[in-house]
Amino acid sequence: MHHIWGRNILAPITPKPARILDIGTGTGAWVVEVADRYPTAYVWGVDLSPIQPTLVPPNAEFMVLDLHTDLDEFAPCSFDLVHSRYPSSFSMLWALRTVCFCSVALIMVECLHTV
Repeated sequence: MHHIWGRNILAPITPKPARILDIGTGTGAWVVEVADRYPTAYVWGVDLSPIQPTLVPPNAEFMVLDLHTDLDEFAPCSFDLVHSRYPSSFSMLWALRTVCFCSVALIMVECLHTV
């Protein structure tokens, strides 16, 4: 996203966010870039696969979680921003409702690939 729009976050969020969550973090590049950009924020990246780097900023953390069963790791309404690149299923959005929908910026960008 940074390479397309020149920044990682397009949502109008506070200049000093405290808690940011990246769903389906993949390689973790977005988490590392956002943690560097917002040193006041603690940035979590969650994914089913543990492929993220181990050398990360002190305000970043990666967790192996299943959205459908493990979101109780986080308190309801506890994030300033929740980011996901591929919110392709209603069940995923339903799973996110407890951590997202409480005056939080929820950014979802769906990328379509053609073959």
